[in-house]
Amino acid sequence: MTSQTAYVLTEGDYSDYHIIGVYSTEELAEEAKSLWPNSDVESFPLDDIPEHPPGMYSWGGSVEQRIGEEEPRQEVYKTNPDDLNTQVHEVAYGNVFRFCVGFWAVDEDHALKILQDKYHQHMAEKAGLV
Repeated sequence: MTSQTAYVLTEGDYSDYHIIGVYSTEELAEEAKSLWPNSDVESFPLDDIPEHPPGMYSWGGSVEQRIGEEEPRQEVYKTNPDDLNTQVHEVAYGNVFRFCVGFWAVDEDHALKILQDKYHQHMAEKAGLV
């Protein structure tokens, strides 16, 4: 199956950015562009869905531990697959240690469990226990 492309005529910047039209060929988009001199032609693949485990969505999560607090703060959030970073990111600043990671999960409860597992695995590796 050949990949199809949509050609989108856009105009403006930031909050003024808008779509003028969508075309099936680059030639039609360029013809329309000649009527809107400040426009741009952008191309996008049609039906382009990133590979992902069935039934799962991209999530990000963080664990933040502050000196003097017993329990770390945990947060999970849906993210875009383009932003999904499956590598661990660790930051220490002032009295705060922050662990961040991206992963695939079914829902928020599943995402929180995966975050906790990845956090504990990372801390065990960091301590030389694994």
